Amino acid sequence: MNKELLKSIRLLSGYSQIQLAEKVGISHSTISRIEAGLIKLKPKTEREILNVFREIGISEQEIASLHLILQGKDRRK
Repeated sequence: MNKELLKSIRLLSGYSQIQLAEKVGISHSTISRIEAGLIKLKPKTEREILNVFREIGISEQEIASLHLILQGKDRRK
């Protein structure tokens, strides 16, 4: 999951950085730094974030579809 995808899904889910961080068990500054591209998303944290999204009904297929849409958007720039 890249920074744009994380931010897009977080916003679509209605979570603030603070809310998502609390659900995942990390600091909100970590979410902020990942979304800003200052640090990389660790595999363990990514799994935990994906679990949070799954719990609220966002499937892996929906995440993959959004990823494809965002990739297409980046190519048109």
